[in-house]
Amino acid sequence: MITRDEALGRYRPIRAFVRRVLSSAISVCNQSDLMRAAMALGLWADGKIVLPSSDEAPEMLSDIALFEPNQRGRRAFGTFLGSKALQLDSADVELARRMGDAFFLVPLFR
Repeated sequence: MITRDEALGRYRPIRAFVRRVLSSAISVCNQSDLMRAAMALGLWADGKIVLPSSDEAPEMLSDIALFEPNQRGRRAFGTFLGSKALQLDSADVELARRMGDAFFLVPLFR
């Protein structure tokens, strides 16, 4: 069994790769993707996105915008995989493909 510190030591480099991919991917999100995510997260008020002061809110908003399917069942991350992901280095492209195949479940309360 590994310790918490060992687990975090192994996880931090993986999370850095994931963040790098996600920061490249967010550029494919359009206003509709961001608006839909903001509404799902309760961050939509008076016709605009309202972010609380926490650091997690922008990351959560972009993650939902990338991975939550739109009305046609398409995810913005899929658009990224078909275009801009190919501009990443080979390790990041492989990670992006694995992320695209992964199943994420984020319970959204409406």
